[in-house]
Amino acid sequence: AIQGYLPLLRWNQFSTTSPVIGQGDLRLELKYALLKGKTPVSISISPEFPTGRANAFANSKILVGDGIFLPTGDGEFNVWTTLAASRSFGKWYASAFGAYNYRTTYQGLAFRDLYQAGLELGFHASDPLWFQLKGRIQERVGESIHPELGFVRGDATTFTGLNLGAWYELNDTWGLAAEVGGNIPGLVPFRNIYVAPFYSIGATWQIK
Repeated sequence: AIQGYLPLLRWNQFSTTSPVIGQGDLRLELKYALLKGKTPVSISISPEFPTGRANAFANSKILVGDGIFLPTGDGEFNVWTTLAASRSFGKWYASAFGAYNYRTTYQGLAFRDLYQAGLELGFHASDPLWFQLKGRIQERVGESIHPELGFVRGDATTFTGLNLGAWYELNDTWGLAAEVGGNIPGLVPFRNIYVAPFYSIGATWQIK
């Protein structure tokens, strides 16, 4: 299967800054089934392209001429490789995954690679409607060596996250997705990240 993910509108803002609005980074996913049956196993390769606003600046509401970069994309090409296995139980399913993010550079500065592990519980409410609860941890491969890539670019970011989402299948190609999530105290401490909830809504496209 082939899937594409492109945030058409991202809104980044602190209470003390003006908003930054723009497109996010384009991510494609190519997924292949290694095993089928009661416990399918799949591998996916997901290149992510720097199509977002990498240098978007949010002006301070307090100090004239001051502010902070709040990019809608991190400005670098990277590739996620994910191995996942799942098992269904009637209308429910459970899956586990491990993923590695090979990161490259931004303006000649090298990012640290990242890896994730997580669990997902899903419920098939009706033929077109699914609900998912996802928990994941993210760790880094080495310390960040470029402070300017830290929080702003997400270099060496670590967290424990929890997301609740829904997906509605319109047809074999298109669907609608919505998600709310955030970072919680857990197995992995927060590094280079602000702890705040996020919300998203969008359309999905896939070729089976």
